[in-house]
Amino acid sequence: IMKKFERLRHIRYFSHSLRTLPKQYSSADTNRLSLVHFCVQSLDILNCLPVDSTDALICGTAGEDVYVNREEIVDWIYGLGTVLPIMTVDNNNNNTCCVGGGGGFKGSNYLGPISNDKDRNDNHNAAARHPYDHSHIAMTYVALCTLQALGDDLSRIDKHAILSTLQGLQKPNGSFVALSHTTTSTDKGDVEAEDDCDLRFMYAAIAVWYILTNHDQLNLENKQENNNKQDYSDYINIETATQYILSCKSYEGALGLTPGREGHGGSTFCGIASLYLLG
Repeated sequence: IMKKFERLRHIRYFSHSLRTLPKQYSSADTNRLSLVHFCVQSLDILNCLPVDSTDALICGTAGEDVYVNREEIVDWIYGLGTVLPIMTVDNNNNNTCCVGGGGGFKGSNYLGPISNDKDRNDNHNAAARHPYDHSHIAMTYVALCTLQALGDDLSRIDKHAILSTLQGLQKPNGSFVALSHTTTSTDKGDVEAEDDCDLRFMYAAIAVWYILTNHDQLNLENKQENNNKQDYSDYINIETATQYILSCKSYEGALGLTPGREGHGGSTFCGIASLYLLG
């Protein structure tokens, strides 16, 4: 006999998890944004998120003891943005130089306090930050999804910074690496290097691109303001991305994480979903 689904208890569990977690989750601190994402999406599925922009604090009508401070979560997520130049050392003259935009989101503020708007636009502070304090494509994906679930209009997102970083993450073969601060294949084994650019990150990258560019009115306004301005949809190479996904097809018809691997349900979803979003 199937037990009754305890909707209220699930709502209380996820809303409580947004405020505090048991110590067993401490090892997942670097991925705290993912945990927030799962809680928020679960509450959304349970139809327990604010229904309009004026209902900022109370989540649903499941009881006075169940609440979600939406604006607080939104502000926290924006605080994890890493719209910063990536500073590296030029080995030829030992000078620091900017190698590209670091637009996106990190998993939590475990490497220091959350930066403010002034910090994010200060190149000196950017150079002084920890070398691992950079965006991650999966964290950028869950950040955008969570913000949309909470009803945010993404008006504070620097689309150009994120899409420019996304452009730099795409490899010549069409795949995407996960980090804006990347290592070469000589630093890792071949398998581990492949795992840094498998179909999971392809899906995350394409979803980020889709969320930020799938607004016809936005593209139209950009073209009207300046005919020479780059269309947001040009930031990734759709043809090579498509070819890479198709190259992951295995003998049984499913898709593996990378070319030559056996098919898997998760990687098949990532590949097919990416193809759908690419049109």
